[in-house]
Amino acid sequence: MTSVSASRNAGMGHVASTLVAMTVSVAAVVISMAAAQIGSARLHSSTTVASQPVSMSVAISPDPVGILNRATIVTAFQSSGDIPEPLRAQLEVRDGIGKPVLSMNQSGFRVPSRGTRAIYWEWRVPASVDPGGYTVAVKLVGVDSGKVYGEEPRAATLSVKGNR
Repeated sequence: MTSVSASRNAGMGHVASTLVAMTVSVAAVVISMAAAQIGSARLHSSTTVASQPVSMSVAISPDPVGILNRATIVTAFQSSGDIPEPLRAQLEVRDGIGKPVLSMNQSGFRVPSRGTRAIYWEWRVPASVDPGGYTVAVKLVGVDSGKVYGEEPRAATLSVKGNR
């Protein structure tokens, strides 16, 4: 390899590192802005799985939430590349044994290539829910293909307080 090629390859590595750092910074700003909009939120970050082109982060406010009160859940999806179809986000809140107590979907949105999209959810905790710890699961699926672009079965935890 010539010194020009080696220099060009080293420069491309630096560009890629800079783009990754910028993308992570954008995701942090989106979550911070969402947290500011919903009050004092607790941020839950997920890890990126190499086989999944989308990473996700979750912010919940308030946490803990009281029975018959509302919790706002913000999911931020960060794309590492182009996603050629509209998406459907699936959110579940699961009890301590993994049984869903809430399932919601939002469809028809896109995540920009190497960009971030925040999706807002609201859950009014029903009286039938027991106080205790719950897990928030998030999945991102292509509307047309059914392809899973990102999935976090334990994206966040949420505490429910109070008496029924």
